[in-house]
Amino acid sequence: MVETTETKQVCRAVSTLLYPALDFGIKPCGSYTREDFEQVLSRSAFDHEFANTGGKTVQLGRSEPVEITSTARNPLAKSLLYHLRHIDADRLFQALRSLRLLPSRVDVAIDLQE
Repeated sequence: MVETTETKQVCRAVSTLLYPALDFGIKPCGSYTREDFEQVLSRSAFDHEFANTGGKTVQLGRSEPVEITSTARNPLAKSLLYHLRHIDADRLFQALRSLRLLPSRVDVAIDLQE
């Protein structure tokens, strides 16, 4: 991941503002924590990686055993994508608007003459 002061500040801001609005619904017996998912999301966003690559990279950074050459989906990425599938997008956007991270309206203009 890009290690600059700016990216660290953005990661910190996202961690405190956006991630609390994400309710992953992780069970107490879950294999991965909310922090694991947040690291994969941040890594994927900043390095433009797929969740699978981000999951492997996060686990390699922690010296966990990872099958790099495997074509199967990484277990951390698989779990993250499963939990993201169950997040209510309307509730997320409402939370982002309440934090003023999204405008209340977005105007889209289409130029048909081109």
